[in-house]
Amino acid sequence: MCRARTGEAPGEEPETEEGFDGMLSAIGFGRWQVIVLLLPIFTMAFYPTHLLGASFLSSPLSFRCWSDEAEMLACIADGENCLNRNDLDAGANGSSYYNSVCLTSAEPPGGDSLVFNDSYRIHSTSISSCPIVEYDTSVFQSTVVSEFDLICERSYLRPLFVTLGTIGTMFGSMLGGFVGDRWGRIKAVRIGAILNIIFVGITVVSPNYPLILLTRFLVGGSVSACLVPAWSAALESTPNRGRALVGMLLGLPFSFLLSALAGLAYFIRNWKYLMMAGSSPVLLLVVVSFLAPESPRWLLQRGRGEEARKVLRWAVKINRSEAKLNVDSCVDKLIKAFTEEASAAASKNSENKLSAVEKFRKTLKMLFSPAMRVIFVCLGIIWILHYLLYVGIALNTNNFTDDPFLYVALTGLMDGSAVILMTPLTSCFGRRTLLMIGFLGGGVLFFLDFAVTPELEWLRWVLVMAGLFFVAGSLQVNFLYAPEVFPTEIRARGFAFVQVLGGIGSSVAPFITDVLSLAVPWGPTVVFGCSGIVGGLLFPFLPETRNQPLPETVEEVEEIRRKKKEQKKSKSLEGVENQCYVEDSSTHL
Repeated sequence: MCRARTGEAPGEEPETEEGFDGMLSAIGFGRWQVIVLLLPIFTMAFYPTHLLGASFLSSPLSFRCWSDEAEMLACIADGENCLNRNDLDAGANGSSYYNSVCLTSAEPPGGDSLVFNDSYRIHSTSISSCPIVEYDTSVFQSTVVSEFDLICERSYLRPLFVTLGTIGTMFGSMLGGFVGDRWGRIKAVRIGAILNIIFVGITVVSPNYPLILLTRFLVGGSVSACLVPAWSAALESTPNRGRALVGMLLGLPFSFLLSALAGLAYFIRNWKYLMMAGSSPVLLLVVVSFLAPESPRWLLQRGRGEEARKVLRWAVKINRSEAKLNVDSCVDKLIKAFTEEASAAASKNSENKLSAVEKFRKTLKMLFSPAMRVIFVCLGIIWILHYLLYVGIALNTNNFTDDPFLYVALTGLMDGSAVILMTPLTSCFGRRTLLMIGFLGGGVLFFLDFAVTPELEWLRWVLVMAGLFFVAGSLQVNFLYAPEVFPTEIRARGFAFVQVLGGIGSSVAPFITDVLSLAVPWGPTVVFGCSGIVGGLLFPFLPETRNQPLPETVEEVEEIRRKKKEQKKSKSLEGVENQCYVEDSSTHL
């Protein structure tokens, strides 16, 4: 089999990589991988708008309610108190004008909606406790909240804008994983990108809120349908030694574009224009999806050896590594190995010949493997808590400060700084260690927020941003760690599975920041602190993947677990024998 020699540090005995990982190491990292890496880069570029853009897209605006048109016109006629309201000090009388107080007894006016300016700042509604509303447009010209009047008794509908999007990512992850495993990583990315363009277009022209919620679900699904296969294609095309670096740096586009989104929102105060501008990188993703080659690892697994040969020949050519290996000879050996595995699977009713029910049962049987059962359960819980922490902290903007642009910009800065710091650390420490530190460190910092007095507001900023730093850095490590844990035959589906569960955490987050915070002000802090500590305590049950080749099958994962148990048992017995030897020697003495 094709082999490559690697070493982690000078003086360390280099390890021999065999199979596909050995070929990738011989090909090296070059222009071939750069083209493939553009897929997750452009996907992460428009992901911030749909995941965390709610701080701008659906931000609540301060408002004032009127019982009828006569009352409003009378107030406007009083120039001293009303006509000059925009010139008032926002910190004093200005805030009292837009009091965001709903009326207790009023009837909505009949007839058409009253509109007094083009921005719909003042108009009539169908809300009984706020028949006529005037919004404060000093921060945002228009948001989903002001356009569809998600205030008073309709305020419970506001978190659904975020929740439906994150629920969509759950189903999109499953769809992207299925299409990516069945029809190819690149085709799945292309389909998801085209659908995203269509659904975003429908969102910005939707005339009512129910249709907005439907399109939010579809937009979220299309984003994650791109992300899962794009990430799998990137990692499957990267040599083992560079996989940690690549997996970490792929998160930087998200961080930079999140800060850029804050700047973009500062200049674009209309939610529709902002959504279109923030989603524009998807156009580049469509172009790249027609240029990038399919994952040769996936092609070999699906029995499409000649297509994999063409991709690898091209990779060797543009990476200028012809002298390092005979690609045809290596591919022939890989085709033979994968064909033998496929033939063995076909004799036992391969997955391609099974019915949908039988496929589902076969997938469930994987849970009966002790190693896979631990991975599914522990990693699933971890992703729920991780997304709950990350999205919850990012969406807590309106509860924390009156300056959402600064908060989101700092969020992106902390996220990017965490990625840059964590990248070299992944070469020195194990993935599990960094993940555990990130969870536990973030959880402790959130609990320390209880000790901050109102006079030390700056300290609250430090603790929250430092906690976000820990959570964001470990999240990027998790994006690298999760695909490495699952074997190739179910990698896309396994990664999609944890993405789905992560969507549950994202879906719960807006209710914690928007609903729980109103009932129990300290509730979000407790939830975030407990999530970090509980998540950190789960990592000792999972395997380490640093400097380990990617497993190909579930059987390999189980074999790795069995060998580690034998090594621990052997060390334990050796310790007992040494202890007995010492006691025996002391007895003779």
